[in-house]
Amino acid sequence: MFNVYKMKKIIVALIITVVLIAISVVDLGPIYFLVVTSLKTKAEYLHNIFGLPKDVTFENFKKVIFVYDFPRMFINSIILTFFSIAAGIYISAFASYAFGKMNFRGKNTLLNMIIPLMSIPAIVMFIPLFIIMTKLDLVNRYPAPIIIYTGLIIPFTIYLLTSFMNSVPDELLEAARIDGCSNISIFHRIVLPLMAPAITTSIIINGMWIWNELLIAFIFLQSESKRTLIVGLTSLQGLYNRDIPLMMAGATVVSIPMIIAYIVSQRWFIKGLVQGSIK
Repeated sequence: MFNVYKMKKIIVALIITVVLIAISVVDLGPIYFLVVTSLKTKAEYLHNIFGLPKDVTFENFKKVIFVYDFPRMFINSIILTFFSIAAGIYISAFASYAFGKMNFRGKNTLLNMIIPLMSIPAIVMFIPLFIIMTKLDLVNRYPAPIIIYTGLIIPFTIYLLTSFMNSVPDELLEAARIDGCSNISIFHRIVLPLMAPAITTSIIINGMWIWNELLIAFIFLQSESKRTLIVGLTSLQGLYNRDIPLMMAGATVVSIPMIIAYIVSQRWFIKGLVQGSIK
């Protein structure tokens, strides 16, 4: 009986191990292909698609950086991501403080109306948004995509930060009010520091989406000088000529900033995901 039980545990462990290995291969396979291909010449890639490069070359990265001017596109992506995240997070944090710790008429109804906004695809709003931005003379200027990105990330961010805000003890805020702090002072001195893990999570999630977003940046920033990294990446693909190693080098350059940002803030990211469920 003991041997049967032990055998079942071994079989279950083997199945779990096989599943985890399969998941790792699926996740790490594209990264392997991305990095390995970027270090090959076009001729070597056509001769050996999945194997390691015989002669490692960095020519693809040199072309991406110096010929296709990816540093300028990098700055454009930073500008859009930074200002969109800063505006969206700050507005959402204010709103979540109101939803989580203030009582006003229609609070629950308004919060329930915000949640469905997360499911509306951005593409259905492109035509009216383009008309509005054209009339405001904002097309091909940074404020257009920044305003759009800010509006699109606010519903999800409010939902996430409100869930976290509900876990903050009311007694802590009441003690601050007794000491004479106003709501604005409480928000900046107490609430924002406490919300740091949830805010970090929001920054990573929303930042990754804005960084990798293509259509809005392509439509509302049509000038070549204002292209973002992800838009510039599409320019590496010709209609009749595809240089796959060059495209993989560009994709590697695009991916590195977000990978570094996640690694640096991983502890805060995980803490922010689970903190809102603990009260």
